[in-house]
Amino acid sequence: MSTVEHINLLETKLVKVLDFAKQVIAENAHLKTEVELYRKQLTELGEEQSHIREGVLSLVDRLSQFEELLSKDNSTL
Repeated sequence: MSTVEHINLLETKLVKVLDFAKQVIAENAHLKTEVELYRKQLTELGEEQSHIREGVLSLVDRLSQFEELLSKDNSTL
């Protein structure tokens, strides 16, 4: 194989490596964007879960108050 052929082969392989590197960089950027979206969704779900928990605790408290009211009414009968 001549020197020119070696250089051409090296150039071909280098172009392939650079193309692959570009693909990896693009995929990495895409994955970073997806990770950021998932983090945002996770934060929103956590906030929603806190809101639901607060609502449930409020309902439990109201039910307890209602039970107390009922038990007071029954004890006076």
